[in-house]
Amino acid sequence: MFKKPFKTQQQSLLKNSDKRKLRDSIIRNFPKLKEDDVNLVMPQKEDVTMQKVAGTHMCLYISNGNPIFFDLDSKGDFFPTVYTLWKLPHMMEVITVQRPVLKYILSG
Repeated sequence: MFKKPFKTQQQSLLKNSDKRKLRDSIIRNFPKLKEDDVNLVMPQKEDVTMQKVAGTHMCLYISNGNPIFFDLDSKGDFFPTVYTLWKLPHMMEVITVQRPVLKYILSG
């Protein structure tokens, strides 16, 4: 699947203040989410780790052993993982595409 092996650099446990900043940033970036929604994927009492990907600026945030969000350029632009979207499907807008347009979208 990948040309080169997927490697991670370092893994660090987030402090409570960093977890609070992460939560606030996620709620600010995804206005449909409430505090209870964020608690589903990132419980307040659980540890959250940040893992960097070797050779990039990408950071992956992990809670309970599940990847929950990633940041491609370490600038605070968080994207949900498939796991998070599965747990919180209402966090993003739904776009309906008409059938004639669908073939162009699928072909790229």
